[in-house]
Amino acid sequence: MDCHKERAWCTFKRLQKDLENGNLDVNANIGFKDEIAEVIKTMLNGLSMISNVLGEIRKVVENMAKLDFSEDIKADAKGDLDVIKQGINKALGSLRVLLNNLAEMAIKLGSSVEELSATTGSIAQENKNLNEQISSIASSVEEVSATTKFDCF
Repeated sequence: MDCHKERAWCTFKRLQKDLENGNLDVNANIGFKDEIAEVIKTMLNGLSMISNVLGEIRKVVENMAKLDFSEDIKADAKGDLDVIKQGINKALGSLRVLLNNLAEMAIKLGSSVEELSATTGSIAQENKNLNEQISSIASSVEEVSATTKFDCF
């Protein structure tokens, strides 16, 4: 095997090891310029894009676990990765809208509870006033009954 093919083979083997270990953030110093070098560069560029997108996805998911839905994935992506990126960003947008709606509903509910509390307080006061009036009328009726004699025969 000539030197050029041997270096290419060694580069491929190192990339293979990195990929087997889950390392997508790989770099290779390619000192030759031919079709094999172009293939390696294309693969490295693709791996770099995948690594960048996955890194941002990981960051966004970690933020989601902390209930922080404020950041979208911004990394450049192509093909299936772009579809995944757009799907996650769309889901994040929907979650933001949902959370805003829930916050608005909570504020409205709080206002309704305050109004209900005020109304209940008013009803309680009116009920107290009504009971006092009934007691006053009952007392008056008892006084009138006590002072009035009825002769039936």
